[in-house]
Amino acid sequence: NWIMPDMPGLITDFVISLDDRFLYFSNWLHGDVRQYNIEDPSSLF
Repeated sequence: NWIMPDMPGLITDFVISLDDRFLYFSNWLHGDVRQYNIEDPSSLF
């Protein structure tokens, strides 16, 4: 019962870990917290 068939996430907060290895963000509409490894920026693309 959403407005759209595929509801996009709404990122409300994000933080980079103190050792600069991980990016965390809160995906509010989907109700989860996601973690991404950003240790090697060249591998992100």
